[in-house]
Amino acid sequence: MDLGAATLAELFDGAVEANPHAEAIVDGSQRLTYVELDLRVGALAMRLHQLGVVPGDRVAALLPDGLDMIALLFACARLRAICCPMNWRLAVPELAWQIADLEPRLGVTSARFGATASEACRVLTWIDPAADLGPVLASPERPIFDDPLLILYTSGTTGRPKGAVHSQGGLQMSAVSYALERQMRRGDRTLLSAPLFHVNGLSSLLITFCARGCLVIAPQPLELDTLVRLLADEQISVWNYHPTLTLPLLEHYASARPARRLRSISLGASMHPPGVIDAVASHLSDTISFGYGQTEVGGFAIASTLAEQNAGPGLWGRPIPPFRARIVDSEGKSVAPGEVGELCMRGPSVTAGYWRNPEASAAAIEDGWLHTGDMCHPGKDGQIYFAGRKKELVKSGGENVYPLEVERVLNAHPDVVESCIVGVPDARWGEAVKAFVVLKPGAVLSRAALADWCRGQIAAYKRPRFVEFIEAVPRDFQKKPLRTQLASRQTSPDQSTEGGS
Repeated sequence: MDLGAATLAELFDGAVEANPHAEAIVDGSQRLTYVELDLRVGALAMRLHQLGVVPGDRVAALLPDGLDMIALLFACARLRAICCPMNWRLAVPELAWQIADLEPRLGVTSARFGATASEACRVLTWIDPAADLGPVLASPERPIFDDPLLILYTSGTTGRPKGAVHSQGGLQMSAVSYALERQMRRGDRTLLSAPLFHVNGLSSLLITFCARGCLVIAPQPLELDTLVRLLADEQISVWNYHPTLTLPLLEHYASARPARRLRSISLGASMHPPGVIDAVASHLSDTISFGYGQTEVGGFAIASTLAEQNAGPGLWGRPIPPFRARIVDSEGKSVAPGEVGELCMRGPSVTAGYWRNPEASAAAIEDGWLHTGDMCHPGKDGQIYFAGRKKELVKSGGENVYPLEVERVLNAHPDVVESCIVGVPDARWGEAVKAFVVLKPGAVLSRAALADWCRGQIAAYKRPRFVEFIEAVPRDFQKKPLRTQLASRQTSPDQSTEGGS
């Protein structure tokens, strides 16, 4: 583990020096050692330099999650430029808005996304990172700790996306702290199945290079057979959570191949039903860690063990050193154990602000503390428990209703597969609680019976006043429920739990 590097560029250089001929990247048919990857990075850095990229310039990237994206990240690190990975799932107008916001020096894309990139911005110079690579940049300018390196855009669920800016040193320190938390070992082989425009994918990359290991990249779109083959054939030892980790995948893995257990797997804290966690322990790995992070944090900042997760619903865990956490009320005062407040985080990789958005930066960051928008409550033992998203809060009759709390009760019903809680307008209470419920095949359940199920488990004002039965809860690519989409659906009187069928 490299504990002496001060920047991400130094972390990569240290990995090359310590492990030059070890395998670094497996991307389809491409297999590169660290020294071969170093040459690729140096040649791309030279090409960017020749095209006029200087420290502080933004480089927009619309690339698949593989070798080219990784080479670009470290090439930008050497040039003290800012790498800006864009979500390749976005529509052209969304990409065009981000490019206009960034004002990049140039764009980097591939044949797969070339037409989309040109349509998003025709005046920007777009290059293919794998084409026309020549000499290596011999003496790049030495990066410093505070150099901005990465702009990651938030999902923009409440308006336009915001670009969280992350520094060379902050990302390096976050990578080392999480690698230590995961007990990464030299030679670990990590499966990358999450996108590199997301902190989950970024963490997989960086902790692997901290340990001088090998990153194996799963091709997109993800397919069960491919994932199963990679886990077995590439001797994967470490895997970070990805939404593809479902019961069908685990059952397919168990039946398709002789059992080969991973050394370590990480899941999203409080994101999986017990059946998935039990199946992971049975088929994939005994060592399961659970992590919390977000775009603005720049990586994982809170973690817990399997035993801790089993001890109580909603547990996220404790901050990973050197991260710090506070849970505060609306006046910024720390709440007592059991009381709900907003989680605030402080640490090396927490964004210093949003790109060209001082108003949003001032609203989110106070004295170095990031207001995450996640509502939590502290346990007596210092653990952090999740209550729900601040913007998902339902305010009914002056009382706060956290969707996750109601969903846990509904999901425990033997006939319910899953549920999603939203607030809908109500003339008397301001908002009323509405539940979207997916029933098990063949199950018949009345709305009144569901409301009765909640009696004695949650307060009366938290019980659903309306229920709509649906086939599946709509989710984004991270498998987060699309509550805004559900809340926009019409609520009719026949959906009432007071006498409704």
